[in-house]
Amino acid sequence: KKKFYFKTSINPPFTSYIGPWIHNSIKNDYEISSITNYLINELPKFNYIDLKLDYNSNNWLPFYWNGYLQTDTYSIVIKNLIDNVSVIKKFNDTNKRMIKKAEKKKLKFCTNVAVDEFYKNHTYFLKKLGKKINYDFISFKILYELCKENKCGSSFAIKDQNDNVISIAFIVWDHHTSYMILNSTDTDHRNTGCTQFLIKNILNYLKN
Repeated sequence: KKKFYFKTSINPPFTSYIGPWIHNSIKNDYEISSITNYLINELPKFNYIDLKLDYNSNNWLPFYWNGYLQTDTYSIVIKNLIDNVSVIKKFNDTNKRMIKKAEKKKLKFCTNVAVDEFYKNHTYFLKKLGKKINYDFISFKILYELCKENKCGSSFAIKDQNDNVISIAFIVWDHHTSYMILNSTDTDHRNTGCTQFLIKNILNYLKN
């Protein structure tokens, strides 16, 4: 991005992680460092950069050598979605209680939520928190349609008894991993258990 003469480089929209990708057949630390260093030097000129590296990245020394600063962040990674029953059993008591609460309220789990409905609700939920949505509708529509075409992603929602959307998530996947890249809940419905109920149902959906 460019503002006046100031150039910033950040993760593209809907991209949780970025950074060097090196084939897992390359094991030698020196070779990995050399490749990473080469890629760093190929980056375009910038005044500021913010890279959120993949959680599997375990060698950031080349970044350090090039003057970068590093901060740890955390991701929740569930290793085995096939055994979703065991995963759900490991939820803490509060989350289990919230799921039961949602089931008693007869909340509805929906898949393939229309692109405009998803965007409208995400915008509305954020507005109630005093925040602005950080992606535009056209970009999201392109992502949505490509995921649908390639069968590698879907939109999900929880609706209340009046058919109002109260919690949403957008998931993308490949042959190995699923990623939750968007997730939001209506602040007025947080105590209904809709978020936990949404996660439980998405795990059931993804298990195969």
